[in-house]
Amino acid sequence: MSASNNEQTGALKKTYKLNFEFYFTDETALKTIVRLIRRDFFCYLWLPSQ
Repeated sequence: MSASNNEQTGALKKTYKLNFEFYFTDETALKTIVRLIRRDFFCYLWLPSQ
């Protein structure tokens, strides 16, 4: 997922020969997803296993 436009992601794909698609999302939504992943990851590391 990316908040970059097609021109930017296309250049990145061409430069690094990437063979997958980028999906566009709003920057705010992307930041929310990253925060949730981080939160869940750190909770997993710090909370005792049951």
